[in-house]
Amino acid sequence: MKLLVLKAWRDLRANFSAFLACILMMGVAIALLVGFSAAYFNLGESAAVTYEKLAFEDLNVDLRLVAPTVTDRVRALPQVAAAEGRRANAIRIVLPGGEETSGLAIGIPWDRPLTVNKLHIDSGSPLQTMRGEALLERRFAEYHGYKLGDMIRIEHFEERRRYRIVGLVSSPEYVWLTPDRLDPRPAARRFGVMFLSHEEMASLTYWPVLNQMHIRVRPNANLESARQAVSHALEGERDGEVRTRAEQPSYALLERDRQAFAGVASLFPLTLLTLSGTMLFLTLWQLLHTQRKQIGILLCQGLSPAWVAGQYTLLAMMVGVLSALLGTLLGPPLALVSTRYYVASLGVPYLVSEVPWLSLLLGWGAALGISLLAAFMALRHMLKMKPLDLLRAEFSAGAGLPKLISWLPLRFSYRTLFPLRNLLRQPWRSLTMVAGVALANGLLLMTLALLDSHLSMLDFYLTRVHRYDLEVDMQNITAPADIPPIELWPGVQRVEKVLRVGGTLLHDGKRLERGMWGLPNDSQLLQLFDLNGNPLQPRRGAGVLLAPLQRRLLDAHAGDQLNFEIPDGYRRPSLHPVSMGVPLYEPIQGPIKIERSELQAMLNRAHGTPMSAINVLLLKVDPKRLLEIRHRLYADSRVKDVTTLTDLRADIDDMMRLIMAFLSLMLGCAGLIALALVHACTTMNLSERKGEVACMLVQGVRQKDLFHLLLLETLYLWMVGLLIGVPAGYFGGDWLLSHFQSDLMDLRLDLKTTTMLKTAVAGLVVTLLASVRAIVQLIHIPLGEATRSPD
Repeated sequence: MKLLVLKAWRDLRANFSAFLACILMMGVAIALLVGFSAAYFNLGESAAVTYEKLAFEDLNVDLRLVAPTVTDRVRALPQVAAAEGRRANAIRIVLPGGEETSGLAIGIPWDRPLTVNKLHIDSGSPLQTMRGEALLERRFAEYHGYKLGDMIRIEHFEERRRYRIVGLVSSPEYVWLTPDRLDPRPAARRFGVMFLSHEEMASLTYWPVLNQMHIRVRPNANLESARQAVSHALEGERDGEVRTRAEQPSYALLERDRQAFAGVASLFPLTLLTLSGTMLFLTLWQLLHTQRKQIGILLCQGLSPAWVAGQYTLLAMMVGVLSALLGTLLGPPLALVSTRYYVASLGVPYLVSEVPWLSLLLGWGAALGISLLAAFMALRHMLKMKPLDLLRAEFSAGAGLPKLISWLPLRFSYRTLFPLRNLLRQPWRSLTMVAGVALANGLLLMTLALLDSHLSMLDFYLTRVHRYDLEVDMQNITAPADIPPIELWPGVQRVEKVLRVGGTLLHDGKRLERGMWGLPNDSQLLQLFDLNGNPLQPRRGAGVLLAPLQRRLLDAHAGDQLNFEIPDGYRRPSLHPVSMGVPLYEPIQGPIKIERSELQAMLNRAHGTPMSAINVLLLKVDPKRLLEIRHRLYADSRVKDVTTLTDLRADIDDMMRLIMAFLSLMLGCAGLIALALVHACTTMNLSERKGEVACMLVQGVRQKDLFHLLLLETLYLWMVGLLIGVPAGYFGGDWLLSHFQSDLMDLRLDLKTTTMLKTAVAGLVVTLLASVRAIVQLIHIPLGEATRSPD
């Protein structure tokens, strides 16, 4: 056993540069696995602690402007632990620069603490008086520069008020800050939540009534029975169904994002672990072939194959243990940084940052398991050979060139043919090098292609699909005659009227809750495209237009009959039959699309709205007058919100921040990993060439010429590796994009010619950096050492 350990330790020291690359690469992969798995755990725990400490709701329901006494009736239910009734109204917030944005004013008690959906005071204090004070959501305040003591101006219809900000707060209702769970875009820059006293809300809205109820159930109560009890108690006073926590916008979107984080956070470390395992296998395989005569001699002397296998397996385990130690040291700081970054970008006030034992065990298990697998794969063919076969030369000294080269009507120089002939002498060694270079080029190409794809998606989505400058949301669904003649305003180039209706598409028991947009049949400002990228117009009778991901969720195909469910707070939702139309290409899944008049007819049957009803305007305007037109729109009380295309781009950037953070990390690691991979293969490849190089030097080959020959040999390997690495990187990137938030995005890999050139140049630089130093060391090695037998 002592001899086995000494032999393994000697091999590790003798080939330390190659094994160091394996250790570093696997250590980084283990650190990412430990760090990201711990961050995923911490995010869930941070949210759970926040929900517990701030008494996050279990149920909520919209009410029809009822008296405050209804809250006491709900609190008296045996399943209910606490209930808070309140008034919440949409407002406009006048920003410090004079621009306006949408917001929500919520009434809370000023003289007692909340019992449901408590507020975390990040800075400042709670409300001290019933009038003139406000609490403001922290991220909105930070984005727009609001500080404690500042005055904030709001508008509610014709009413204009000013309030002093006494506290910046976080709310469990707005961990994911958005007013609509069907719209996953973070809205910190365009949606502000303000908390006023109940008395101030009654003054602002001219009536002391409630329109929302938020409820916590008792720990031992059944959630469904509590929901039914609340629904029955509020029968005739509620505006819609009682919703559970899972249907609350912030909670639903945070859970969706956590699942996306889990997918990406596991995929990247697993990719690196696969690469590091491959790299360890190649290094062990090269070492085994270098020491095949030693192995043959040991077997001839009576040592068992199990002993020989144990020595190399122990060597692999040493690499695994060192990698796991490195990952264990780097993983916890990475977990802390990742958790703090993610929690800070959300509105989670309570931070839980620890590394679970399960994450550490997962890292150690992965390191040791991959090391064992690499050793097994490297040994399984070698130990099946007979000792005499191991003692024979690996290649014939008279190995020639392929006949194809001799048939070509070209004259190749000695400098060209010698490296090629040398590579063909030991095809397995050459294949090892090719595999390393191919993996390096594939990783570089995949990372660069992913970054290009993100930019291409933004360009397609924001220049070809969304071609408007302003999206105007009206306060209510209305007839076109009841909106101002915006198309006649100076600077307005085109106006398109759209109907947007919330609802659910149903097919064979499957549900797609996305809402529906009714577009005019000559729509130009919101352009649709088919799967081949050709423009598509909504036509009456063509049915609903869905992206492939949405079609798969419904398991529906062209021509299938579906039902669109339009909710109604006063009675059962109404169902409207529709057919499935042609598939759309949408990189970010949006609402269901249909021709406008069809949706208008459905809404007319459901609610009796005008046949020409609309509630959204899309505007193309002169860029020089955009701000002027936006101010003029906000001056109209019929307008609820105005969003620019710049706002949409910023929202998408926020939504894509997770994958962009990973891509940036991958880009930083790709070059280092590629360098380590090629360096390990090159070093191992050239280390067994000492005798060959010594013979050439003795025979009079100049060091300069020998350097050129070995470098040209490396360049041949780089070219073959590039040919293999490009398709490998392409398919790897395509698979990664297809599995990132596949319920929301349909991202296509965009491989540009410039990206391929960048990959080729980067791969060449990496190959040269890894090879030149090893070649220089080889040709300057003393002849006595070079010719010394390794045995």
